[in-house]
Amino acid sequence: MIDLARFKSVNEKYGHTEGDRLLRQIVERWAVVRTHGVDIYRIGGDEFAVVLNGSDAEQAMHTVIKTMRAALIEPFILGDQNTRIDMSAGLTVAPRDGTTADVLAANADLAVLTSKIEKGKTCTYSSELRKLALQRHEIAQDLLAARPDRDFVLAYQPIVDLRTGAIVKVEVLLRWQHPTRGLLMPADFIDVLCGLDQSRSVGRWVLDTACQQIAHWNKRFGMDLVVSVNAFPLQVATFDFILDVQSALYRSGLPVGCLEIEVTENITLQEGSLNLKVLKQLSEMFVAISLDDFGTGFASLNSVTQIEVQTLKIDRSFVFGLRPGDPRIEVLKAMQRMTKGLGIRTVVEGIEHKAVADIVRKIGFDCGQGYYWSRPVDPRSFAGLLEAECASAVQFG
Repeated sequence: MIDLARFKSVNEKYGHTEGDRLLRQIVERWAVVRTHGVDIYRIGGDEFAVVLNGSDAEQAMHTVIKTMRAALIEPFILGDQNTRIDMSAGLTVAPRDGTTADVLAANADLAVLTSKIEKGKTCTYSSELRKLALQRHEIAQDLLAARPDRDFVLAYQPIVDLRTGAIVKVEVLLRWQHPTRGLLMPADFIDVLCGLDQSRSVGRWVLDTACQQIAHWNKRFGMDLVVSVNAFPLQVATFDFILDVQSALYRSGLPVGCLEIEVTENITLQEGSLNLKVLKQLSEMFVAISLDDFGTGFASLNSVTQIEVQTLKIDRSFVFGLRPGDPRIEVLKAMQRMTKGLGIRTVVEGIEHKAVADIVRKIGFDCGQGYYWSRPVDPRSFAGLLEAECASAVQFG
């Protein structure tokens, strides 16, 4: 089963006539797999069933899906703009996963849903997958019953200047105080929350609370810390987010220069998208935009420059276990040259050891973040970090 990502937004923006034309273009590109005995059926607006028979059909289907996904890499032209379409894919095998079309289709749908959550990975149905899907459903129901100001708490992690070691930014991280499971980390619930309308109200609470907390610390310690707040995809998908940002700044008294909105590469940044317009308008209001996990997603440099990203956060995968002579160092050097040429500041994530901090500092990156300096901590503990820094500044000032 195939589900096309972002197709609904195409219909909304260009109309169903253009949407149908896009579907025809997609099917034309997929014609290459039909020569291998593959049948493709459209079963819904943006859903397709792909059928392949044979003793090695499961293995062959993975190759087919890879070919179909590759056919979507080149952007489609709608109007005068480029439009990128991605897909999620879920597989079922008969008779192992069902003996009727209805059962096979239902199980394939479950695999597609998992594919969406796992960022486009092709997923094969299994009993374990069904178990995980039921767990996600339970989490979703609990999230819908949760109240942001009662059931969530924030943790704070410092971002330091690699040259001076001073704390210059703070990333705000969400925790869920579940009524029966205890304190849950983002990995336990964030993917589910991202798909719920509830994420808008939770995100609004995070924004308000974070701005008030940083405004308080800046006043108390005489600092100009910047707070980096992660935005949910559904927040960025509406112009209401701009009003939420303005409201949070006004109520907290935090200067606009002390707020940074952090988005991931997997948030739709394609040209002409609503997300892009919202982020661009925030940038025009002098709200800084930070792009997280750079190097792991789908954002183009064209999008980065269009929304005037101020900061790129280099994903932890580039520095995990990094040692002198590691070939990734050349990749990091290329990233640093590129960002410096674009006038974009950098934060290297996932730094756990001094040796890694020394390497990325020598390369020329601006800031670092990771357990080497501090884990995410509660407000009281973070205030202790700031007190220690202020005391150190007085001692050596």
